[in-house]
Amino acid sequence: MGDGWDARHGAILGVDTPDTIALVTAADLVAPRPCELVPELPMYLVNRGDDILELWERVESFVAASASSDSSSDSSDASSSVSSSSRPELHPPYFAVPWAGGQGVARYVLDNPECVAGKRVLDVGSGCGVAALAAAAAGAAEVTANDVDPLASVAFRANARLCGLSGASSFHTEWSPYDRVRVVNAVS
Repeated sequence: MGDGWDARHGAILGVDTPDTIALVTAADLVAPRPCELVPELPMYLVNRGDDILELWERVESFVAASASSDSSSDSSDASSSVSSSSRPELHPPYFAVPWAGGQGVARYVLDNPECVAGKRVLDVGSGCGVAALAAAAAGAAEVTANDVDPLASVAFRANARLCGLSGASSFHTEWSPYDRVRVVNAVS
């Protein structure tokens, strides 16, 4: 997955629980707001640039605590990549940042819905899912948001609910055969 992520973390962190939802929607660091290029799609995004550092620290602490509690319930797992005495070094929580490239694709899709209407769409490195959400809003038959960060799937579903797209779509998650990527499917 990403630096420090393994399949065990994805199985724990890629699901909607009160703790994972609270982490990706942390009210003091993240707020529902529109992206610059696609204001019609509000998402949970960092408030200020330096908030990403605090969120990153919280994610690493959360993962370390999750791994610690998981390893204490299964002490026979010697393959753990995160010990209870160390914090993982993970990539930043990109799920809380609307990348300009994704916004550009989203803007194009929303302005030209015929390019995705009734089609299957794959958003690779989706992060917050701005392009995938735009495709769902534009009438894509199936949308797959793909990211190496298991918390991105939680953020994507939270953003879909915020955009009012979860009622029109069915969301589920699954691992790729190689346990290397996190996949979130949205079927309209």
